[in-house]
Amino acid sequence: MAIQDQTLEEIKNRIDIVELISSYVDLKPAGKNYRGLCPFHDEKTPSFTVSPEKGIFHCFGCGAGGSIFNFIMKVENLSFQDAVIHLSQKAGIELPTLRRNIQNKEYRQKGKIIQLNQVVQKYYYDSLLHSEDPLARTSRQYLFQKRGIKPSSAEQFGLGYSPADGKAIIEYLYQQGFNGNDFIQAGIGNVIKKGELYDRFRGRITFALHDSNGEIVGFAGRTLLENENPKYINSSESPVFSKGNNLYGLFATKSDIRKTKTVILVEGYMDFLSLFENQITNCVASMGTALTAHQATLIRRFAEEVVICYDSDNAGRMATFRGIDILTKKGLSVKIAVLPSPYDPDTYLRKKGREAFLEILEQKKPIFDYQLELLLNEYGSKSLESQIHIIRGLLPSINAMTDSIERSLKIRSLAQYLKIPESLIYNVLKGTRESEKKVKLFKTAQKDAIHGAIKAEKILVKFLLEEPTVRSMICDQVPAEYFSVPEHRRIYQAILSNLGEEFSLSDLINVFSGDESMSSCISALGSTETECYEMNEELIQSLIKTLKRAELRRERSILASELAQQADYESKLLIGKRIEEIDKEIQGLKTCS
Repeated sequence: MAIQDQTLEEIKNRIDIVELISSYVDLKPAGKNYRGLCPFHDEKTPSFTVSPEKGIFHCFGCGAGGSIFNFIMKVENLSFQDAVIHLSQKAGIELPTLRRNIQNKEYRQKGKIIQLNQVVQKYYYDSLLHSEDPLARTSRQYLFQKRGIKPSSAEQFGLGYSPADGKAIIEYLYQQGFNGNDFIQAGIGNVIKKGELYDRFRGRITFALHDSNGEIVGFAGRTLLENENPKYINSSESPVFSKGNNLYGLFATKSDIRKTKTVILVEGYMDFLSLFENQITNCVASMGTALTAHQATLIRRFAEEVVICYDSDNAGRMATFRGIDILTKKGLSVKIAVLPSPYDPDTYLRKKGREAFLEILEQKKPIFDYQLELLLNEYGSKSLESQIHIIRGLLPSINAMTDSIERSLKIRSLAQYLKIPESLIYNVLKGTRESEKKVKLFKTAQKDAIHGAIKAEKILVKFLLEEPTVRSMICDQVPAEYFSVPEHRRIYQAILSNLGEEFSLSDLINVFSGDESMSSCISALGSTETECYEMNEELIQSLIKTLKRAELRRERSILASELAQQADYESKLLIGKRIEEIDKEIQGLKTCS
């Protein structure tokens, strides 16, 4: 058929949309469909729906929607072409007919960077094991003796050493068919004074950075010199690497995280490696940077609970505090494993051992208890000002509690601790909620204020998609310009072009491959229930009249504007006459309704 690409259809037929999306979202049956928390925006009540019958997904919260291709594009941050390749490999389908189109410049560039990273990693790893460079010997001593890293872990996670001269690797890459520009594009090459190209990680221990599928997308380098700053550096941003979009070690631990539904979140590479080597394998590292919303979304694909175990110093506490808010907004349950000062997870494991660390994890604290402890340390509790700081600091945690008994007990405990009436905390909480409620109601009113004509457009388009027998009747009476919403108009034009053919919602999404707004619109139409509308000719004619009235009103508005600006009397007369005709037509359509 004209609007269906057979290769895309074959991929869709081989991949179960529910099974695919279930690997990212915890789906629960809901009638004929499945429902879960949307992976693309913050929500606590599920608004994300998957329809196996129609082969589509849609979120009624953020509007994301489409077919399996749109889902993979969005969740893995891929182009349409890359999503097709990803799913074709999963389905075991060759892409001979699409290969020329898919192998575009962007895809080739990404592929070349991944390939270069693999070559660079092998070079770094060999240098770590065999180089006689004094810093290489120091690297081996640091990793294998001082930090106790096993050679097997060094190989699995891509540890290495970049020779201090910074030039030998460039010659090696030339021999492997790469050029200097490839090295720069990958975020590893660095041009310094006199235009010379050097390895940015020269003289450093290197850590390969993998995406969740295990591809090497970048590197981090740790200095071996006491006075050199910064201590860690990373690959610069590249077509395949953004530090805030990845979690260190996830490719190796995601299976255990998914099984336990819990992830231990640490800060640094060595923290992660220490946990992993101690058989604590449901862990990831945020790579020593402030946790990002993208990383939290990535975590939620695999876990329901996060145990934050950052360093015990002030910087670690502040990072924990920031991370709590980001993670809870993604609907994750958060607990805090508090290490005694001055430890970080790596040093605590090496000095105290696995069992002692597991006890720390066992004693993990709820958010409220942890934040109260931090606020008390920061402000004390005796002065009025300190009490205000503590109450305000804890309000988000109290608001987030869904269990009314837990909330009441926490408020009572806080009131007793601060020696203030419980009613004071409840009054502050009530004021906060009323403000939030007003904002929410205002936003909801804005969102729900859909003009009757647009609602009529939606119902008509849905009927056109779901009932081929009414297509000719509607298309004979409705010009495309009657549809004021651009997405509705484009769908209508696609239907007009294929009146004599059968196609599904999923097929129609293929027509607009890679167009997020169109995919979202089609999936929304397919996911909205219309049982309250009994489809019959009388209803269809009423909807068509609604569209006609809206089109006449649009024309009248334009003419009224022209009339106000028109100086010529004769022209004014003609415009006024047309406005009168339009008014009569609108009135006639109302009378017929």
